[in-house]
Amino acid sequence: MKHHRLLIGGDWVDGDGGTSDVTNPATEEVVGQAPEASIEQAHAAARAAQEAFPGWSRTPKEERARLLLAVAERLRERQPDLVPLIIAETGATAMVGSRMQVPVAIDRFQRYARDATKDLRIPLPPSAMPATPLAAGGLMGAVVNRPSVPSRASRPTTSPS
Repeated sequence: MKHHRLLIGGDWVDGDGGTSDVTNPATEEVVGQAPEASIEQAHAAARAAQEAFPGWSRTPKEERARLLLAVAERLRERQPDLVPLIIAETGATAMVGSRMQVPVAIDRFQRYARDATKDLRIPLPPSAMPATPLAAGGLMGAVVNRPSVPSRASRPTTSPS
């Protein structure tokens, strides 16, 4: 069995919580060991992600797309190794493992790469708003704007048009 580790803040570390058996549900055979993070390691991973977010947010969309396509290509290269692993971990059939699991992941990363360069503004069609005691009413429209560098507490916003 291979020795697997956790990636926390760019460093590969052993799980302080030991390991858990990975059991093939179809055969009930133990097919591997998964590292278990301690609470402190989970907090450290969350902090590392939070610290990395500002830099990632400033990454140009073309670079994000390139990196996502690289993930898709790496999955494609490793597909012969990944399919047997998925079959062992999930008990999936060979057909499901080879036609669904890895190819779907590859397709998703390719789609994420395409979407990384798309304009995320969503125009909302004008709607007739009736008059109320608080507002005169009229024809209202908006655009949902997803900022490219969201702040920690940001949500998609709407702007009247």
